[in-house]
Amino acid sequence: MDIQLPPLREIPPSRFDNLGPLPSLVIRNDKDVEVWATTTSYHEYDLFLRRLNESVVGVFLPHTQEKISAVRHMDFLFRNLYMVLSSLFPLF
Repeated sequence: MDIQLPPLREIPPSRFDNLGPLPSLVIRNDKDVEVWATTTSYHEYDLFLRRLNESVVGVFLPHTQEKISAVRHMDFLFRNLYMVLSSLFPLF
C-alpha cells in the first residue's frame, strides 16, 4: 500500500533564535491529552510518526539463531519473574 503523506513542516535555521518559550510539562491528565489532540503540534507529531512508520515498511532485520536464543532466554526470565512477583503481590 503506497500512502502519500504530506511533507513535514520545515523551520529554517534562521528562526532558531526566535522559537518562543522552552517546552514545559503541560500534559498532566486525560483531559490535557484530549486538548493536545486538537493542536497543530499533535498533528505534526502524528505525521512524523506515520512517515517514520512508512519508511521502514518492507525492511527486515537479519535474525541469527544466537539472537533468537537470547530472546527466548530473556522471555523465560521475564515470565518467571512475573510469576514470582504475582505470587508475592497478587492483584485484586
